[in-house]
Amino acid sequence: LPPAEFFARFPEGTYTITAKGIDGEKLAGESEISHVLPAAPGNVRINGVLAPTDCDEAIPLSAAPVVITWDPVTTSHPTLGEPGAVAIESYGVELEIDILDEEFSSTALLPPTVTSFQVSDTLLALVSGAIEFEILARDSNGNRSIVETCFDVQ
Repeated sequence: LPPAEFFARFPEGTYTITAKGIDGEKLAGESEISHVLPAAPGNVRINGVLAPTDCDEAIPLSAAPVVITWDPVTTSHPTLGEPGAVAIESYGVELEIDILDEEFSSTALLPPTVTSFQVSDTLLALVSGAIEFEILARDSNGNRSIVETCFDVQ
């Protein structure tokens, strides 16, 4: 669902969930829904060069070592959800790579104090061409925002 439809369908609050398990046992739990979304990571750079906002445009050419950096997320999303305080719980970096005509992904989970990631030189040695990647910011309320961009390997 687009965010506006999701928010209209599911107001903020605590939802009780009940289900029946495979063995017929009753399962129950609760989930909290918040409309406060973290802003997407910004000022993404590859070896100090600003990452493109569109991978169909000019892509920065990088050589090992490749270090991806971004600004810490400290605010809620400027246009989606409700304004409010955010507390980033973790960042995730996912690389999407084609190796020998097969799609490969590599994911790293980072603590909230880390806003840089060095791509493995071993991995870079296997690739020629563009590498797409995402940086995900996960708030303590469970909501996430992602930025996607790319770089080219020499």
